[in-house]
Amino acid sequence: MSAPTGDEPIRDYHDALLGAQTELAPSASETEAHTAWALDDEPELRQPFWTPGRITAVAVVSAVLVVVAVAGLAGYHLRDEPGTPAAPPSPSSASVPSMTIPMVVTAPPTTTTTTTTPPLPVLAGADGRFIEKMRSYGVPVSDQDPQWTVDLARAICGAAKDNGPVNYPPGMHTVLNFTDGIMEKNPDWSWQQASRFTDSAVDAFCPWLRGPSPQEIAAMPPDERYLALLQDRIGITRVDDSLVNAAHQICIWKTQGWRNDQAVDAIDSPNPRDEEARLVEIAISVYCPEFADR
Repeated sequence: MSAPTGDEPIRDYHDALLGAQTELAPSASETEAHTAWALDDEPELRQPFWTPGRITAVAVVSAVLVVVAVAGLAGYHLRDEPGTPAAPPSPSSASVPSMTIPMVVTAPPTTTTTTTTPPLPVLAGADGRFIEKMRSYGVPVSDQDPQWTVDLARAICGAAKDNGPVNYPPGMHTVLNFTDGIMEKNPDWSWQQASRFTDSAVDAFCPWLRGPSPQEIAAMPPDERYLALLQDRIGITRVDDSLVNAAHQICIWKTQGWRNDQAVDAIDSPNPRDEEARLVEIAISVYCPEFADR
């Protein structure tokens, strides 16, 4: 069986593979010339123009054109109608300034509590008269507790009574000592306020503490008058006759030309010197008043 020519088709692939003679195939350069036409003569498969992507793009563009046309017609129609407000501008991508809404807290309704102020205490009798007198003098008195002022006044009389006439002999000297004590207890009071308080307390609750009046002392005999003046002005009370004897001796020294300070130096007593000086003056005023200015 001879090898087939190039123009004869192979009828049987089995025969060709088993019985046909084999020979080397010509190289590509020898066969390329007469077979090149087969590569170009095949019908070319062109890509269709209306691809799915192009169809989608055309549809989108058409939709946009329709929307624009409808919007234009609507705007033209609304613009020509009188009294029709213009359409609000479309929201833009520009940032809108933030607004902080303050929180409003409503306070709960206030509860009004009505308090009844108790009536101020009113004192009667001697206590009431004393308080009214203190207020007229400008002495501080608590409206809520005027009894405190009354108790303080009564304490003066209680102290004088409990300690006896040796420590608190009736007279001006004792009243002045109590005034000093009131000043220490009430440092915000003036001396005038403390003095009026003590004088009024004595007059209201223990008038005996004031002692004999100046008129009563002036009417006494010399020895009694001398002792009454010592108690009233210095707070010295009579123990024996030594006080009267010392007074007569002072007048003898004065007739001899002694000065008052010399008489004070000559007195032998445990009392302070200022009290001794006043004792000399009282003795002279009672027993030898002619030497009062010497």
